[in-house]
Amino acid sequence: MSSKTCSCSCRIPSLVKKYLMALTGAVLVLFMLAHVVGNLQMFGAPDKINTYAHLLHALPPALLWGFRIVIAACIIVHLCLAIKLKLENLAARGTEDYDAKATRYAAFSARFMIVSGLLLIVFIVLHLLQFTVFKEAGMLAQYENATSITAVGGSGFFGYLGQHGNDAAVMKYEVFDVYQMVYNAFSNPWISLGYIVAMLLLLSHLSHGAHSMFQSFGLRNEKLRPIFRVIAAIYAIFVSFGLISVPVAVLTGVIKPNPDTKAPIAQAACPFTKCAAPCAEPASEAAPAEQAAAATDEK
Repeated sequence: MSSKTCSCSCRIPSLVKKYLMALTGAVLVLFMLAHVVGNLQMFGAPDKINTYAHLLHALPPALLWGFRIVIAACIIVHLCLAIKLKLENLAARGTEDYDAKATRYAAFSARFMIVSGLLLIVFIVLHLLQFTVFKEAGMLAQYENATSITAVGGSGFFGYLGQHGNDAAVMKYEVFDVYQMVYNAFSNPWISLGYIVAMLLLLSHLSHGAHSMFQSFGLRNEKLRPIFRVIAAIYAIFVSFGLISVPVAVLTGVIKPNPDTKAPIAQAACPFTKCAAPCAEPASEAAPAEQAAAATDEK
């Protein structure tokens, strides 16, 4: 009797687990919103996303790694609690007929949450390896100092980061070419396809997860339910299709290589359009061709 009481007292209440799920989910929801806004800078000039990435990596290491650890902890806690709550719900449900019917009629995204979450974890690991871990390990040296960005020195944000020269001087900085790295990665149709599939899983996961988050915080009732459902759907569509738009734009030629890069330029496969010429022409080869054409015209 006493051992049973002790066991129960050490157990985290389900309500606390749900609040932790909602809190970690809210952190990840905000992170994904910031992430998609950053990625959409690929549609601007290359120095836009390169400046953005440079500023992030120029933050104090304690702040940068502290942020990474918080996000990683939120993902791990969110996943573990989701699995635990799911197992508890299955154990409490039993094999009653009405419960089986309720599960059958539940939304697909709700029933698929654990599976989509686990698949997204696999994607996140691969994504971090490709775009973050390999960079930190020095395995993407071809993009280091491969392009330049322009900023005003002095008391501005670059000045705060200690990246400035003379006061009020326009300075050029040689930086890691994130734009070209992303372009080269998504020029591979298989990488783009895997990314698009992962983002569709994210759409399913976010559409239900964001909606459930409102309920866990006690903000959802019968009158507000349709409103929060629409908000969750709009958010999930914006994030997922915003991220999907980048590989699609690379493959269709909407996003082009960085003309000022020193890094190698991949040839986009362009599976959605018929290209009479290669989709991406390296800048180093384009200039001699133009010079030869000009010399011919003079003759």
